[in-house]
Amino acid sequence: MQKKKTIKRLARYAETSFASLCALGGALCHESQEDENGWDYHVELPEDESIGPADTAPPGKHAYIQVKSTRNARLSCSVKLSNALKAARSRDPWFVVLMVDAAPQPKIYAVHIWTETMKDWLKAGCHSACNIGSDSLLMQFGRCVEF
Repeated sequence: MQKKKTIKRLARYAETSFASLCALGGALCHESQEDENGWDYHVELPEDESIGPADTAPPGKHAYIQVKSTRNARLSCSVKLSNALKAARSRDPWFVVLMVDAAPQPKIYAVHIWTETMKDWLKAGCHSACNIGSDSLLMQFGRCVEF
C-alpha cells in the first residue's frame, strides 16, 4: 500500500489549485497583490452572450474569493472578523473556498457568503471589542458545495 504524500505548502497549493480551476472554467482569476482586504482572488466569470447593442449588455459577473486550507477532517476554518465585516458589508458576491488535504486527493469546498452568514458576521462585529483586526470567527462548511 502506497503512503499518501503530504502537501508541504498547503496554503499556496490551495490558492494555485483554485486559480487553475478558474482557468479551466474560462474565468479570469486576479490574485490579490496585497492581502489586506480579506480576499485572495477577484474572479471574473465568462460573459453571457447578449442580443442587441453592446452598450446595453449587462455587466459581467464577478466575485471575491478567500481561499483557506486545512489538514483537519472538520470542515471549518477561521476568518478574521475585519475581513468578515468587509465581505458582509459588500454589495459584491463573496465566497470562502476551503481545500482539505484528504486521501487520496485534496477536496475543495465553497460557501457563498449570503444572508445568514452576513447577519452572523455583522452581529459579531457589533458585539466585538474595539480590536476587530485580531478577532476571528469560525467558518463552518456544513452547507457547502464540494468540487
